[in-house]
Amino acid sequence: MAADRMYSLTHAQKRIWFYEILHPSTRLRNSFAYCWFEKQVDHDILNQAIQQLIEKNDSLRTKVVEVEGELAQYFETFRPYEVERHHFENDAAAFDQFVQTKVATPFAAEGPLYHFSIVTLPNGLDAVFFGVHHVIGDGTTIALIIRKLADYYQQLADGHAIAMEPSFREVVQFEEAYQQSTAYAEDEDYWLKKFEPLPVDTGSIKSSDHIAAKEKVYPISADLEQRVKQFCTQHDIRFYHVLIAGFCLYWARVKGLHDFAMGTLSHGRYNDQMKNMLGMFANTLAMRLQINPEKASFFQWIDTVKKEMAEVIAHDKYPYDKLVGHLKTNTPQLKELFNVVVNYARVNFSIPSKRFFNQSDEYELTFNIYVVGPEKAFEIKIYYQTAVYTLKDIDQLFDIYCHLIDQGIKYPEKPLSQLSLLPEGRLKQIINFNPPLKEFPSSPSCMDEWFEVIADRFAQNQAVFHHDISLSYQDLNQKANQLAWLLRTHYDIGRGDLVGILLQRSELPIITILAIIKSGAAYVAMDPDFPSDRVRFIMQDSEAKILVSEGDVMQKHHDLDLDYIDLRKDHWASQPLDNLPKQHDSSDLISIFYTSGSTGLPKGVMVEHRNVINLIQSQLDTFKISDDERILWFSPMNFDASVEQIWLALTSGSSLFIPSHEVLKSPQELSQFISSHRISHLHTTPGYLDHIQPDSADLRRIICGGGYLYIKYRQAVVTTVCVLQ
Repeated sequence: MAADRMYSLTHAQKRIWFYEILHPSTRLRNSFAYCWFEKQVDHDILNQAIQQLIEKNDSLRTKVVEVEGELAQYFETFRPYEVERHHFENDAAAFDQFVQTKVATPFAAEGPLYHFSIVTLPNGLDAVFFGVHHVIGDGTTIALIIRKLADYYQQLADGHAIAMEPSFREVVQFEEAYQQSTAYAEDEDYWLKKFEPLPVDTGSIKSSDHIAAKEKVYPISADLEQRVKQFCTQHDIRFYHVLIAGFCLYWARVKGLHDFAMGTLSHGRYNDQMKNMLGMFANTLAMRLQINPEKASFFQWIDTVKKEMAEVIAHDKYPYDKLVGHLKTNTPQLKELFNVVVNYARVNFSIPSKRFFNQSDEYELTFNIYVVGPEKAFEIKIYYQTAVYTLKDIDQLFDIYCHLIDQGIKYPEKPLSQLSLLPEGRLKQIINFNPPLKEFPSSPSCMDEWFEVIADRFAQNQAVFHHDISLSYQDLNQKANQLAWLLRTHYDIGRGDLVGILLQRSELPIITILAIIKSGAAYVAMDPDFPSDRVRFIMQDSEAKILVSEGDVMQKHHDLDLDYIDLRKDHWASQPLDNLPKQHDSSDLISIFYTSGSTGLPKGVMVEHRNVINLIQSQLDTFKISDDERILWFSPMNFDASVEQIWLALTSGSSLFIPSHEVLKSPQELSQFISSHRISHLHTTPGYLDHIQPDSADLRRIICGGGYLYIKYRQAVVTTVCVLQ
């Protein structure tokens, strides 16, 4: 192996090989197909055509190696390839088994990264079954192999020699020249500006180890296709722009997104020579889409998507992996900009053929829009990770997608928010599924009143537990009263006021919440790990009168010039133990939760007592919470999910268990905490649930929201998991 035969991998190849390292010995990067011949063929000439294909196209002979810690490639000298021959006449089962085995078998790095077999199909026709590793071939390569095999076969049958094809080393040199050009610098500047700052909805995107996937193909109905074509003709719009815009709109509407990235693909072949070459050229691109459903119409949305597609294609030489690498500098936790891809391609093979799906995909959803054959029929092919979606999910996705496009072309000038997401039949089904409305209770009028009734009824029940501290309902109520009297009499806190909370996880935040609302005020919770500037902004923006904290926390925020009550000092223990007279009712605020500020400055969301009363009463009824429950406080106090976790316990006479911040950071320690404390009610995120093993016979239910619940939990604990997608 001479040194002058070594070449760097292109960025498209590097991205493929990275996933090979991430998911070794899997079928993820296998790409298989077969093409058949309607007429009888000469097997010897067909074998020669395969040999010539391997010899004349050096990208097929690619070998990937590591040289001094860097990936490199060289092109092996051609050696005759032993083409397998198989006969499956009248034996469809054997052929299916052959295909499944080949598609599922990973290519060995030390062996050829391709496979060719001459097979006789069950119907008696001759065919070439072949496959390549993605590092040496993309989707266009599959079509080119089929075309070249047919061309080579005909040339050899006519007695002509096969000319040498351009070398893939020219592609490597093309990319290296591009990286030294001003165009590269301009493209890099374009992409970095596009994703600075990151889209609002990037935080929920993560790479997944669950790559197992399936595919489902859907034809566009003749009726819908005809009406979309009429719409396109009337308004001078491309058909595929409507289909792509329709999927992007579906994703934004269903997921509630306003600023998000959507993946797409570029063929990566930039001249006539490349268009005829085998190899891995495809580049991943990230569209950034921003949508205001209240203002934008379907016309405007199509135009937005069309312009974004044209813009990213104009800068498609820049490698996606380089973009993500640059963005990680400021956001180290970033894995991907997207986990959903929309793709458009024309599929018109020169001879009959079929591609095989490899039952795996790196993205949770890939939405392919294909124009198939000379008749140019449109079809949708969806790849979906089976850990995230069921076939029923995908069927519903396609139904809603078609309905949304139908709504868009019917009412193209309406705001997008006014386009119905659900067909009338499904909408009625959902409406009928929900129970009838109930009268809002006249009592209690506020959450502290409700708590006081429970504290009187279950006075000796354990209310909260943290480390070695256990408070009964009577203890908790009396301590909250003492702090509430301090707030009202010493700090003039009352109805309409706001009080900030900056406390570590313990029993103190629970006492403080109760004390603040007993005083008639509302609380504004903040995380002790917030930067001081964020704490200062929230206190000023909310106009909170005072901050409740503790000395250790305030030492971290020594640059804050704020008055605060230090709960670790025993200056409130002498206050009265009695409940305070009420100054407020159900229409008063109980809390303000501030958003992350990812779209600018944090914004306060106001929550009233009646909102919480409605939520908790509904969940008590739905989950059948009893006074012997052991409920885990999981979510940070500045997240609205903490409302459900805290108040489900405090309004039912059950116990609220408070793990430390350190325990929550360790899935193993949290699993042990759940088991050892016999937790019965767990509310967490699907992403966190995927890393813990709550093996407890006492666990009665798991509440999951804010993401996708993997199928294994839906199936394994369906009787105890409440999915809030």
